[in-house]
Amino acid sequence: MEMRMPGRMRRVSAGRRAAPGLAVLLLLASPVAAKDAPTDGKKEPNLRNPVEFLEMMHDLGYRAKLKIEDERPMIESRTEGITFGVNFYNCTKDKDCEIGILTASWPFEGEDKAMEAVNGWNAQQFVGRAWLVESESYIGLDRPLNLMTGYSVAAMESEIDWWAKTMVEFRDYLRKEVYADDDKEKSRETMLRIRAPLN
Repeated sequence: MEMRMPGRMRRVSAGRRAAPGLAVLLLLASPVAAKDAPTDGKKEPNLRNPVEFLEMMHDLGYRAKLKIEDERPMIESRTEGITFGVNFYNCTKDKDCEIGILTASWPFEGEDKAMEAVNGWNAQQFVGRAWLVESESYIGLDRPLNLMTGYSVAAMESEIDWWAKTMVEFRDYLRKEVYADDDKEKSRETMLRIRAPLN
């Protein structure tokens, strides 16, 4: 499975370099330094551990539960009226997981229309991959998280916020591209059980 990670590029002029002392001050004042050194004395959770990931979500105000799905730990939660999951992969005894994948799914009718919608979405989006399972008639959306990077709570909160916005955009996209011809009852959001991304 190909995974494309989001990134930010910064252009720095070769003719303007900060002095070493100034560079240290800028680092100490940066959001990265601030988030890695909590001021309340609370230790940052290890988000490679699904249990601590769940506790973080509760602290952020999400209603969420941890369960085992297909012999892997998975957190189920809900935001913006959409149910979503956090699937954990490459774990050691359900801990020390290397990869997390945010995922959500929607039912569909009309294979050709659904496939065209998925291809159209993926052609325009850098993150938030859509995929289709024809045999079970559902469309999935996912976003990978490299847990090996050592996310802070602040960074993961930003990731989940971004994910929530992506899910809303995708839901609205499906309503236009897939559900537009359905009657009012069928076009209402209907969530299936949480689906793991395709391998």
